[in-house]
Amino acid sequence: MIFKHQRVHFIGVGGVSMCELAKYLHSRGAQVSGSDIRDSDNLRSLIRLGIPCQVGHRVDLVQDAFIVVVNCAIDEDNAELQYARHNNIEVVTRAELLGEVCKDFDKVIAVAGCHGKTTTATMIYSILRAHGERVSCHIGASLPDARMEYGDEYLVVEACEYKRSFLSIKPFVAVITNVERDHLDYYTDLDDIQSAFGEFVAQAQHVIVGNNMTTEFLGLTRSDVAVQGVRFDTTNGRTEFSVVTDRCLPVSISTLGRYNVDNAVLAIRTAWALGQSDRAIVNGLADFVPVARRSQTIGQYRDADVVIDYAHHPTEIDNFHNLASSIYHEYVFVFQPHTYSRTKALLDDFVRVLKDIPNLIIYKEYPARESESQGMSAKSLVKVLRQNKVKCSYADSLTKLNKALDNYNADAYLFVGAGDIDQLAKSLVSDE
Repeated sequence: MIFKHQRVHFIGVGGVSMCELAKYLHSRGAQVSGSDIRDSDNLRSLIRLGIPCQVGHRVDLVQDAFIVVVNCAIDEDNAELQYARHNNIEVVTRAELLGEVCKDFDKVIAVAGCHGKTTTATMIYSILRAHGERVSCHIGASLPDARMEYGDEYLVVEACEYKRSFLSIKPFVAVITNVERDHLDYYTDLDDIQSAFGEFVAQAQHVIVGNNMTTEFLGLTRSDVAVQGVRFDTTNGRTEFSVVTDRCLPVSISTLGRYNVDNAVLAIRTAWALGQSDRAIVNGLADFVPVARRSQTIGQYRDADVVIDYAHHPTEIDNFHNLASSIYHEYVFVFQPHTYSRTKALLDDFVRVLKDIPNLIIYKEYPARESESQGMSAKSLVKVLRQNKVKCSYADSLTKLNKALDNYNADAYLFVGAGDIDQLAKSLVSDE
């Protein structure tokens, strides 16, 4: 991959991963440009660095590009992509570019899995920083202390399984949180997903897997680490517990939920495998700051907490709901389905977890890269829920959502999903 003195154009540069890759190539001396369908903080941060970016997809910035980078959300009929293909400009995927960037680092720790990879990767990054390592990160969420610096020894990277993207990475350590049915618009079934994960771990020098049944197919040795004395401090948003092997290591993390204890244990095991000290582990986890949209309280609405969470898979929704129900007494749960195909493929699981949630509002789906013909809409989900005697409301605009919220007197409003549901939550807070 050419990093210097060549024009690299990013289509969809506003995404977190694309934005950070654009900045990294810029720091290495490449001539970088980008475009995105909408303005964003990420786009403006690139412009401040002197990187030309445009809102909307036009061929202006593609014409003298040497390489064009696309992510999986870009349709083949995109004007910039079509121009690149018709004019024999090399097109590479975000995953392929990330794989090349990984070669700049001596030791790549790649965290993969259907849930928890962002949080686990962030915890590992925080521990390595606490040990004083030269460490960069490439994680699918904005971190206040994130960096990608050429010359660092370590790179902690979130490895996405969608379309087998993670196979572009050849990690020093592969960390697998869990493996479940998801992305069934691409994968045939669970066996197909497991096959991809099998290929991924075969590329790694060392592999660490989560202690759960979903990773057993890999046939790897389970950890003998035990967890004791878990205590949730809901007032201060902290969890304390001890990790026990041949010794007992008490730790504290600034987030709640049993699933985050599992993430922390996986980060600890990874740190031990890398030779990190217990002191660095304790300090790194104490300093860990949860990433945005993970059980994040963003303000107040009608004197109640407004909380946003990225959960969009049934397992994640169930985990978050269990956490929220342990904190709040009367809450409204606003869920936005993410992609038509996921809603259809995991319909039975969605019904199973949503039926136990009181004060449920289903908001219009976030289609991402899809059309309705590829699956099931949020409105259709509501119909199925009601057929299963699940009480819920439906809203497809902020006005209708406000009207639905008028029916409740809650101590928390929970906005859940991986789409733009967080923007609705923020608008309610700002209006307040």
